[in-house]
Amino acid sequence: MAQASHPEPTQRPSPQCGQQSQPTRTGVAPLVLPVQHQRLWDRLRYVQDGSVHLLGSELNGAPEDQLVLNRQRLGFIFQAHNLHESLTAMQSVRMGLEVHGRETMVRWRPAAVHLLTMLGLGDHLDYSPSNLSGGQMQRVAVARALIGNPDIVFADEPTAALDKDSGRQVVSLLKRLGQARNTTTLMVTHDNRILELADRIITMEDGRIVRDKV
Repeated sequence: MAQASHPEPTQRPSPQCGQQSQPTRTGVAPLVLPVQHQRLWDRLRYVQDGSVHLLGSELNGAPEDQLVLNRQRLGFIFQAHNLHESLTAMQSVRMGLEVHGRETMVRWRPAAVHLLTMLGLGDHLDYSPSNLSGGQMQRVAVARALIGNPDIVFADEPTAALDKDSGRQVVSLLKRLGQARNTTTLMVTHDNRILELADRIITMEDGRIVRDKV
């Protein structure tokens, strides 16, 4: 039985940047949540057996309307930034609000400008991905994940395509903004270079937790 509980948004605990590890051919890597478990938590797959709790809700057997409401409380950062070439940085961040309905779209522009500026992209608001560096594109992806003020951000190998300095910068920004917005980040990574930035590191081998370090 896998469980992950979170109180309502008005009673959030101190935010954390958590990392989970599992072994690879080169040894045990930092902060890795098995992909199949992450997909259960982010509702990309449905629970078929057992019990999984997230954000105060039981996922197994939950009605679709409840799953939709829970999805709106999550943010996602992918290994590849997944930015559409035809969209500017501003437009990409706007997409992060579309799942929240029309009401949240009223003031999307000032919110996107504020977040991108905090991420050091104030001069790149109208740039397309082809005109951004790898680190800048990943920062756009961070802004897209945070624009909806989620309770939890799931980050899947967010530094995999970045060099050491860019990767560390992205994770540092993600942690700092998460603390400011009271958001918990659950990161899947094999990047040992960012371990020290995590508040908690969970190591898994063969689907079992073998180490939990705070």
